Parts: sequence; C-alpha cells; structure tokens
Amino acid sequence: MDSKYKNPDNNPRGTWRNIIASVPDSVAHQGMVYAIQNPFTDEMAYPPQGRHWTLGQEQILNAMNQWAEYELRDLSDVEERARVCGVSTNEVRKDVLAIVLKKSLKSSSEKAKQIMKGVLPEFYFSKNGTGTLSRKAYIKETVKSKIFPISSVFIFNKSVVISPIFRLYLVVKILFLWIRK
Repeated sequence: MDSKYKNPDNNPRGTWRNIIASVPDSVAHQGMVYAIQNPFTDEMAYPPQGRHWTLGQEQILNAMNQWAEYELRDLSDVEERARVCGVSTNEVRKDVLAIVLKKSLKSSSEKAKQIMKGVLPEFYFSKNGTGTLSRKAYIKETVKSKIFPISSVFIFNKSVVISPIFRLYLVVKILFLWIRK
C-alpha cells in the first residue's frame, strides 16, 4: 500500500497520495454541496452525485484562496445541486452559495499556474489542474493499515461534518483490521 504514496511536489511533510475530496450522504449535508470554480479550466466543480465536500464551506473557501482569490456567490444553481443530492428542486436547500473566483480567470489562472510549480496546497485539482478536486493524504498521518488517513478517523475539527453511517463504517473497519492482527 505504501507504493501509492509519492512526493511529486517535494512536499516537506513527506510522501502523499490523492484522495477524493468528497464523502457520501449529500442529502443530509446539503450545505456542503456547492460549486467550486476551477482556476485552470473555469468550470464549476460539484461533488459527484450523492456526495458532499469533505469540509465545511468556510474551510474549503480558505483552501481555495491558496490558489487565487475566491468569494461566495449565488449562482442560482438549485437544479444542479438537486441533481447532485438526488432530490427535487423543492427539497434542496436554496441558500447555498458557490465558491467562485473573485478576480478575472486570466489573473487567477496565472497565479494558480505559479503555485502549481511548487508545493501543492492540501486541496488541489488533479491532472495538472484539469481534473477533479482532490485532497492530499500523507503517509505519516495514516493508520498502520494505510487504509484511512488518521485525520479522517481520529482528528475532527468542530466544523467538519461526517455522516453517522460513514463514522460507523470507519469504526467497524478499524475494529476488523485490529482483530485481523
């Protein structure tokens, strides 16, 4: 499993691998289903259907501000967020804002391309900026089995929301791995 971890950006924190920046249960966490504008492609990225972003909107906004200047804005994208959540437009939250570039795409993209040449921030767009939003998982911060990053299992920021079903899954998986030793 260690072979999945690399350090292509010479990160001082050590070797890492990319993980999906979303988790299941978008219906219960509709406030964490929103668009994020890609500074390389200008596309609006949403979590995959049935999923929501791993962190709260303020934390993701701060993470995206490492690439360029971002702000919260109403895109009137109720239909797209309803599709991601798998609910009707009547059932989806109407007050969720998108994370969009504050400055022009050209200046934002230039800044992001400069950042891409160095150590990547924790959240980044895969495939040299053209892929999906990903998150770094460092080998030093993983459980001995290398299956779950410790930060996903044990260290919970107060604003991080993890669905009860996913939390139960993690506990059962850890117990299973411990028993197998």
